[in-house]
Amino acid sequence: MAYTVVHEAMHTFGLFHTKGTTPEERLLSSGDTIRHGSVTRETDNIVTRFDLQLHSGGALVNNYEVLASDPDIGLRDSNRDGVPDFAYVTGTGAHDLITLTDLGGGVTQVQIDAFYDSAMTDLIRSDSYTITDGIDTEGGIVIDSSVGDDMVQIEAAVTANVLVHGGQGDDVIESGSGNDRLFGEDGNDVISGGAGHDWLSGGDGSDVLDGNDGSDVVVGGSGNDTMHGNAGRDVLFGNDGDDRLFGDSDDDWLLGGAGNDFLTGGFGNDFVWGDLGNDVLSGNSGRDVLDGGSGNDLLLGGLDNDRLLGGPGNDRIYGGDGDDVLNGQDGNDRMYGGNGSDRMFGGSGNDRMDGQDGNDLMFGELGNDLMLGGNGNDIMVGGSGNDIMAGQDGNDIMLGNSGSDFMFGGSGNDILIGGADADLIFGGPGVDLIFS
Repeated sequence: MAYTVVHEAMHTFGLFHTKGTTPEERLLSSGDTIRHGSVTRETDNIVTRFDLQLHSGGALVNNYEVLASDPDIGLRDSNRDGVPDFAYVTGTGAHDLITLTDLGGGVTQVQIDAFYDSAMTDLIRSDSYTITDGIDTEGGIVIDSSVGDDMVQIEAAVTANVLVHGGQGDDVIESGSGNDRLFGEDGNDVISGGAGHDWLSGGDGSDVLDGNDGSDVVVGGSGNDTMHGNAGRDVLFGNDGDDRLFGDSDDDWLLGGAGNDFLTGGFGNDFVWGDLGNDVLSGNSGRDVLDGGSGNDLLLGGLDNDRLLGGPGNDRIYGGDGDDVLNGQDGNDRMYGGNGSDRMFGGSGNDRMDGQDGNDLMFGELGNDLMLGGNGNDIMVGGSGNDIMAGQDGNDIMLGNSGSDFMFGGSGNDILIGGADADLIFGGPGVDLIFS
């Protein structure tokens, strides 16, 4: 009896050994011959030139079943110029180990090992193919590892641009030196970018993403993700979930998205935006811009001269070292200048500002604010509202503006100006100049 198998492009088929023993489960009988490798093209721009390797799987060679999930490799020439646009590789639907190795001379070896178990100890089958750049592909390699907990390893010497779809399952994807696009999709995935300028997307699940070298784009998706930009000028977007974003070295952009996120710029001049949720933002070293977005956020400027924006919500803002700009914006905020000569803006709400060290400039703006000059020669402007201002150490200048304000110069030779309404003013130690 002859069988005809119809095979759709970008999908696969194969013959696998089973443990069935009844006649109904038998596709072939002992002594039958299997012929494979003949392909009829339905369209002019689909070319398949690789034969599937048939494995008997044991001594019972007469028990097989046809599956729609055998490994396969093929070529697509959409523009019909005689050179395929890309080579595609599909997994088995089991737990696959797909390895790309550079053999030199523009030849890449594709090794597919399929396992029954996610620990990859019980091997089902093994297939190996080669792809020649400029002959088999002019646009890189596409890998679809399909379902299962798969591992895709692209060795560092492989310079071809690779597109990887992890599919369902908890996948591990390691990129090579090309400019690769890596999609974990469903499952809790671990994705590493490699040396090129890569695009990493975790998809659903709680993923671990590392851009590694190059200027990368790293997108978390849903779930609680951990993302590293590593070397290069990277863009990290947490998306949904409570994410952890690390810019690491160079000048990076970090965007938390929805959820309560932790974001740290690392080395370099970074832009860090918490977006939605109650976030923790840290600039670390470099001249950073931190924007908490909505929610009750914690902002840590770190080293150098930073700009920190609280956004809507009741925020805590620490300038750290350097001459920083702190702006609480909406909400009842608490701001601490740290070392350096800082500028602080309360925004709307009842805010607390502490200049700490350095010669600081503080504006209460709207609301009933508390301003503490700390060490240094500080300037405090109350704005509207009933404000409390204490110069503390240094020769300070205080202006109450509108509202009934309480002003205390502290030590040093201070200038205190009450403003429009009934104010309570105390000069303190030193030679002070008071205007009520």
